[in-house]
Amino acid sequence: MTDTPPPPAPPYWAVARARGERFVPYVAGLLCVAAAFLLFSLAAGLLLVPRPGSLAAPPGALDGQLFLLAVFLANGLVAVVLALLVRPLHGRSWRTLISPDGSLRPGLLVRSALLWGGILGGAVLAALAASGEAIEIDFATALRNVAVVGAAVVLQTAAEEMLFRGYLTQGLGLLFRGALGPALLVAAPFALGHAVTHAGAATFAVLAFLSLFLSAVTWRADRLEPAIGLHLAQNLMTLFLAGAEGLSGPDMLGAEGVTSTEWAALGFLLPAAGLYWLLAFRAGLLGTGR
Repeated sequence: MTDTPPPPAPPYWAVARARGERFVPYVAGLLCVAAAFLLFSLAAGLLLVPRPGSLAAPPGALDGQLFLLAVFLANGLVAVVLALLVRPLHGRSWRTLISPDGSLRPGLLVRSALLWGGILGGAVLAALAASGEAIEIDFATALRNVAVVGAAVVLQTAAEEMLFRGYLTQGLGLLFRGALGPALLVAAPFALGHAVTHAGAATFAVLAFLSLFLSAVTWRADRLEPAIGLHLAQNLMTLFLAGAEGLSGPDMLGAEGVTSTEWAALGFLLPAAGLYWLLAFRAGLLGTGR
């Protein structure tokens, strides 16, 4: 007598639907996350944000990186809250926010980060070469941005993807019969949350597209690690490019150029996303996905 094989895991976006979960606990979970984020922001601000008089410090000063560290830590600690909430609210492991069967594949995260980082880096170098202009790069500030804030960015990107592509998408999966509806609804809060310091229709469009692309990558991979890696590479490159122009802290967060509309415009993101998709899934660098 042979053992009956276990049933296949549901699609990533439909984990909650397959388990027959209710939507109300997701509302409670999101309220807990919002309250925790406000608390973490206040605590991180009190501990790490420099005195008001020092916010005008010269570019590259450590105060700027500490400001960024406070911002990213407040976001990143949301991952801890989500991990603690999933079991009591939904009766399953936090690992199901990463993959339907609860498995973890960190190698996918690393490969995705390297792939997207390589595409971004190549595009930036090509743009610099095509411009023909002599550009001074502030390597000290660029490297300090990444060194001081880099570890927090890993936690921050994981938290945001666990929240938007994971928890919120799986919760909205209870209201839709496909992955497109949740992806469209998630794009709005993702873009609004990231556009606080960069108001404008163009910035919102870029961020909404990035959210939809991350949702598409998650759908195709049927797990979250590739989206986390992609998001991580995007943020680290932003930190480096901002530092390269001598920006850090509040100056960086308020800069329209390097952080959004110049190097991450839709005209660049569309072909970059297409190249990532071809290499990741068609060429099989991240597997074939769904």
